[in-house]
Amino acid sequence: MTQSKPLAYLSIILFVFQPIIEKVQNNSINENEKQMIHYFNISVDFYSIGQGTNNDAEDELFNYINKVQKQFKITIDYEKHRWGREGEQFVYMDVSSLPILEEQIFLNNLIKMFVDKNKMAIVRANLYYEPQYNYLTLGIMLYGQNKERENVVLNYINGYEKANNVKINYGTMINETSIPEDQDKRYQFNLNELTETQRIEIINKVKELMKVSISEK
Repeated sequence: MTQSKPLAYLSIILFVFQPIIEKVQNNSINENEKQMIHYFNISVDFYSIGQGTNNDAEDELFNYINKVQKQFKITIDYEKHRWGREGEQFVYMDVSSLPILEEQIFLNNLIKMFVDKNKMAIVRANLYYEPQYNYLTLGIMLYGQNKERENVVLNYINGYEKANNVKINYGTMINETSIPEDQDKRYQFNLNELTETQRIEIINKVKELMKVSISEK
């Protein structure tokens, strides 16, 4: 494992913005919001222990998504990624349409919802930005489901460095398994050496590259 700085997050493995771009440009974001982690994409992994996934837990997720959509009159797009023979799947959600203050609440509610191991679900944040440290974290889903997106983002970062003569340091963390393609991986990009304009540009572009593109509704 190599890291640019220590990674300390919630005990549940998290590879977890109403977009902040307009707010930053308009100087309308308040001090509390400036310190908040801004979430873009969150996923829930429904797994099996030999008897299939927990269908009630899956229904609970979609009922909650529908409740939040009605409450805020928004759309939370999502993709389903099947990865096993017993109904195992990821549900990969774009939560950027939520108000900034609600993003953390949405994530916390999912964590509480699936803390019971009998529900056989793991919550991850796949893309998020920490303005306090200027860290942009990219989490790659298991089983290579997000490999194409990972490569596109890494190529973009490398190209941005060359085009703008800047250096974006990053560390990685891998939760190793016996099967390489089953490994969890996180990239943490350190944007401290960039200007605010450059940080906004990169955040916006990476968010676009990782955006949910399939509406399942």
